[in-house]
Amino acid sequence: MKSHFYLLRTSIKNRFKDVLRKPGKLVLYLLIVLGFIGALAASLFGATQSKGDLPASYLLAVFFAFLTLFYGMAIQKGLASGDAIFEMNDVNLLFVSPVNPRATLLYGIIRLAGMSFWAGFFILFQGSTLANFGVGFGGVLILFVAFILNMMVLTLLTLVIYSITNGKPVRKRIVRIFAVAIFFPLIVSFITSYLTNGDFFLSLNNIIASPILAVTPFIGWASAGAISLINGNLLAGFGWLALLFFSGVGMLLYIMLSRSDYYEDALVATETAYEKKRAATEGDVQATGSTMAKVKVKKTGLSGKGAHVFLYKHLRETFRKNRFGFFSMYTIITAGFIIGASIFVLNGDYIITVLQVLMWIQIFMIGTGRGLLEIYSHYLYMIPSSPFKKAVWSNMELIARTFVESVLFLCIPGLLMRSNPIIILCSMLVYVLFSFLLLGVNYLSMRWTETNISQGIEIMIYFFVVVLFMAPGLVAALIIGYSMHSFGGTVLALLILSGWELTVAFVCFALSKNILHNCDMPSMKQAAK
Repeated sequence: MKSHFYLLRTSIKNRFKDVLRKPGKLVLYLLIVLGFIGALAASLFGATQSKGDLPASYLLAVFFAFLTLFYGMAIQKGLASGDAIFEMNDVNLLFVSPVNPRATLLYGIIRLAGMSFWAGFFILFQGSTLANFGVGFGGVLILFVAFILNMMVLTLLTLVIYSITNGKPVRKRIVRIFAVAIFFPLIVSFITSYLTNGDFFLSLNNIIASPILAVTPFIGWASAGAISLINGNLLAGFGWLALLFFSGVGMLLYIMLSRSDYYEDALVATETAYEKKRAATEGDVQATGSTMAKVKVKKTGLSGKGAHVFLYKHLRETFRKNRFGFFSMYTIITAGFIIGASIFVLNGDYIITVLQVLMWIQIFMIGTGRGLLEIYSHYLYMIPSSPFKKAVWSNMELIARTFVESVLFLCIPGLLMRSNPIIILCSMLVYVLFSFLLLGVNYLSMRWTETNISQGIEIMIYFFVVVLFMAPGLVAALIIGYSMHSFGGTVLALLILSGWELTVAFVCFALSKNILHNCDMPSMKQAAK
């Protein structure tokens, strides 16, 4: 085990030396640390101002729904290629060395704990939000620890699923059935309660108050354990978390005892992740988004001239990857959730709340667009057109997808909530143009920092830049909206905000046009790390 700790210690030391040798990166990381400290202080201050307007039981449902997203991703990874708890240098150094395989697995679990720590680090900055549930900073730390434990257990679940189902279609179908079946008691209980009383929110409260939510494997145990500890019920809290912990221990023992040579299972996910990173470095855009699914090529050929060809290229790629085009799993689930909730919320004012939540989600999703990936490919540099046109048209497919999302996320739910059609159209305009602004910020960051700050730990700087660019438009819109406090004021505020987004987007694109004059940008490799 000494060799494993040496490798871990040396890796951390080398990364620290790498930062010290590059002043630009050092300044960037110092700004990130200061941003973390500032956000953490603000979160701590917000947590001390705890009002507790919402019952803590609602937090149980929110945390449960949040963990369900990671549960779904864990099941999907397990059925595909497993999860990567090692890096390729671990494979090259440890898998071929005469060391105990079980010690190597323990080393991977230690690395997994570190990755889970950074994955859940943002929870520490939600003190002001969680204060609405009466949660202080101690409660925030409890949620943080529960999230880390849950992520580690779900990763082990991914490895177990892959080990059991690899190359066995029948077992994969059985796993899918069981993965969904754990939610059947919740669904049946909710439907029974709703048919009895006819009240959606009362039925939801009954589900939250019942033990059915808590006994749901993994995510229910983590949620119930964290909320019980926050409420001061130590016996129940530690009991649920112990159940989660020992389930992880059981899966770890299964991996160690059932197959001492687990390297083959762990290697698939590690190699897949490594190949995607290398493909991004070499500019192979298609390989970065490749999956195990079969691609049926029904139509070929492109349309358009000059920079316009990228729109048709990306549309062709989108429909080859998914037969339903823009209707991805994320789009369908999100639309289903919003439309389902809007049926029971007959208040048109909530359309603005939905818009706010969607704009926050957009900040995370914008980096997945095909246009930004074109930066790492040679085709974009070979088109004889202006850099501005190429930057705009290479992202037009993303704008079209955002428009389709605005119809599903805002238009249909807004009509169901009986919102004013003009406000719905203005909200859709704000949503679409916000994605245009985020693209401009991404290109501008590449132009001046030679890296995509919307990925990795630099996302803190990305948040700061987005808020800074949006601030004048947001302030003007809020002043108009609150001063007029009428239908006309809401419409005018949304129009001002959308106009500001469009202006800032064009300014960012104009300032970043020279990014396409250098096809050997260092960011091509930095973004792949």
